Amino acid sequence: MKRMIVSVLAMTALFGVNAALASEATGAIKTINPKKHEVVLSDGHAYWFLKKVDLSKNKAGDQVKITYEMAKTKKGKDYNRASAITPTS
Repeated sequence: MKRMIVSVLAMTALFGVNAALASEATGAIKTINPKKHEVVLSDGHAYWFLKKVDLSKNKAGDQVKITYEMAKTKKGKDYNRASAITPTS
């Protein structure tokens, strides 16, 4: 029983940390570049998507919610690595 409680607490802590790392942004798509897997919202923030994310259903002007996390390039530059995009209206 003690092991089970410890396991559940450890899993909760692990998933809680992952959830805390993800952020969300909402807004209208200003530009979309499927070749670069990049979406820029009307506020000017850019998001680069994982290749598995299908951007073909989105177009400029769509209201969306983007799930992302801050990441670093190999050269140490910060960027917004996005994992999901969903319509908001």
